[in-house]
Amino acid sequence: MSTPTQLLFDRLLPGSLEALLAGALGRHVPRLGPDDSFRISSCGRFSGRIAADLLAFAKNQTYDGAFLLLQDDITRVLYLARGSVIGAESNVLFERLGRVLLRLGRLSADDSRHVVTVEESRGSAAAASMLPAEVACIGLDRRAWEVGTSLTFMGSSHFLFVDGTPDLGELPRLSIAPMDLAIEGVRRYDEWRNSAHKPTAPADEPKADLEAAPQSKPRPAAATHDVRTDVDEIMRLLSE
Repeated sequence: MSTPTQLLFDRLLPGSLEALLAGALGRHVPRLGPDDSFRISSCGRFSGRIAADLLAFAKNQTYDGAFLLLQDDITRVLYLARGSVIGAESNVLFERLGRVLLRLGRLSADDSRHVVTVEESRGSAAAASMLPAEVACIGLDRRAWEVGTSLTFMGSSHFLFVDGTPDLGELPRLSIAPMDLAIEGVRRYDEWRNSAHKPTAPADEPKADLEAAPQSKPRPAAATHDVRTDVDEIMRLLSE
């Protein structure tokens, strides 16, 4: 059975998407299409298997615009300038700015609810303006990572690229490489996929005697690994 979003894409695109795009993007992206409409340069069906491909497209094209992910009532947006993610939006409750900062321990529960209420009624800029600049930047950056890495977990969705250099107004401008989001998304997906197969320790397993244990010498720090070179491994994981 087709969902309302599917019907918009399959039968009524592009005119019927104007109201949806206006609600999701507001004035952050200019209307470059005919009759003062949003200009959609690409759209289609989406699943987590091609998340890295879509993010790679944004990077390789040094794209300016908005990358939208639509799944039933869920709307997520990554704003891109010259191929870098400069901001993100989401209508998912736990990805609201106030909820992100609550999980980070930067806001109390009451303050978090108030920030969420302001964001839902007046937008992210109004919510961010209530906070110290440093706290707002931390929350916006973490939200962009949460939105970007969630792409790998989305299925039966639709995507759109809406052209036009974003103007986020008074919101702090981020600078996140799309492929960093793709790599982290695949890492989280692989961790989630394999977690169900990890053996659990027996309930009666004896605890280590910390006092009697000999003191071991500190180990040298492990060498860091540049995961940006692991594109082949990323595509293999996504195809499984």
